[in-house]
Amino acid sequence: MRGIRPEIYLAGRMSDVRDEARVNLDILLKLGQKVLEVLPGMLPRIAAGSYGLIIDALLGVGLSGEVRGVYKDIIALINGSTAPVLSVDIPSGLDATTGRVWGCCVRADTTITFVAKKKAMATEEGRRFCGSIIVADIGVPL
Repeated sequence: MRGIRPEIYLAGRMSDVRDEARVNLDILLKLGQKVLEVLPGMLPRIAAGSYGLIIDALLGVGLSGEVRGVYKDIIALINGSTAPVLSVDIPSGLDATTGRVWGCCVRADTTITFVAKKKAMATEEGRRFCGSIIVADIGVPL
């Protein structure tokens, strides 16, 4: 990992992770990376951290309902941080198609999205939450 040891937080329990997310979690664990479960009641410990960068990969493009519970709390912590924020694909809480904010949304300084910009990135509200947008090629033809 080129000398960088990130702190990785998982919203929920590792035992609940399934499918492709489970495959990637297992890879991280086999690499010896510590993954910390984020459950209600432990958020103040996370907030005490001092970070040079926060990478938001909390919620994905399939979001279709109000952000609640621990997810809402984590988004508030991210938005209250002074660290720069990089969102992966779409800021958590933003509907990728409509640009609607589902209750709360990460305010990214930069969003790296894949293949092409999402429709939300063309809306006024969506642009406010995405910050600078970088489109990355992952080998999928348009």
